[in-house]
Amino acid sequence: MAYNKVLVWGFSNNRAGTETVIYNYAKSLPNVAFDFLCYNDPLNYSDLFTPDTNNRYFVIPIKIKHPLAYTCALKKFMKEHGREYSVLWCNINDVSNIDVLKYAKKYGIKRRITHIHTSQMANVFITKVFSRLNYKKCLNLATDRWACSESAGHFLYGDLPFRVIPNAIDAKRRCFDQNKREAIRKQWNIQNEFVVGTVGRLADPKNQEFLIRLLPRLLAYNPSTVIMLVGDGLFKEKLSDLARSLNVGGRVIFAGSQTDIQAYLSSFDVFAFPSLYEGLSLSLLEAQFNGLPCIISEGVGEESVISLNTKTIALDDISGWVDSLLHGARKNDALIKEKAVLYDLANIGAIASSMF
Repeated sequence: MAYNKVLVWGFSNNRAGTETVIYNYAKSLPNVAFDFLCYNDPLNYSDLFTPDTNNRYFVIPIKIKHPLAYTCALKKFMKEHGREYSVLWCNINDVSNIDVLKYAKKYGIKRRITHIHTSQMANVFITKVFSRLNYKKCLNLATDRWACSESAGHFLYGDLPFRVIPNAIDAKRRCFDQNKREAIRKQWNIQNEFVVGTVGRLADPKNQEFLIRLLPRLLAYNPSTVIMLVGDGLFKEKLSDLARSLNVGGRVIFAGSQTDIQAYLSSFDVFAFPSLYEGLSLSLLEAQFNGLPCIISEGVGEESVISLNTKTIALDDISGWVDSLLHGARKNDALIKEKAVLYDLANIGAIASSMF
């Protein structure tokens, strides 16, 4: 059988929102062969690389640590394999590195997609500098412009036309599960505690620091409160140090990166999402499909709200956050169905089949 071959950039073992979106679409398109070009480590998604999928992955050194080795490896890969692909699917949060787009054009990949997954750039000096330098080049190299949301698209592409690709979720695998709730709470020795949970990379934009600083206030009203952070990232040590400095270290659970998100969402009592900015939050969509009450910041955006049990509160309204988190409760049939169906993997087959 002849397969349409797609080269994917922007995938890693850190199972965050972008990785989940890529994974879900790749799994839903059995007639497309996906090759993943990634940094450093072999990918640990075994079900993506079974013999019947025709998917592969290739590892190259990370640019920031080994720039010369990275450049040599990327050029060698493209020279040997570039003409095998009809499409490059370049998943990005900024345009500080557009090397893969340059080499894709040079070595014959006709269709080059940029897929932006955020609505604001990280506040990192070198990222901002190189993104500014690369911006026009990126737009010229891309043949297709995709975005996870309207706000993300306007952030990167301005007034240029772009296509919104919904963040696909397998809703059946995110719904509430009582057995999994009990199993996770037993695993982490959670008995009658009130769990304020969040899911996301431990990084500045996700603003988990806000929740830890809020915890003493929450404990003053409900001493059984714990915060569970699902995800990993460079800010873990900083967040752990902050929790200890506020004498709440024993009330913060660092659960790390997890594969069974349904189980962890089911173990929460309320979902908190104080992000400084988002493109279209997969974690929030999943939490709403799980039936959780969700308290979110103004940086998240209305496109991600698909439940009547989701409340937006400004980050400077501390009392509002405390009150809403402590009084959040699961509700049946809270989903706004006409919005929720747009993100359910079961309902977006036509979009998926037209992507490549």
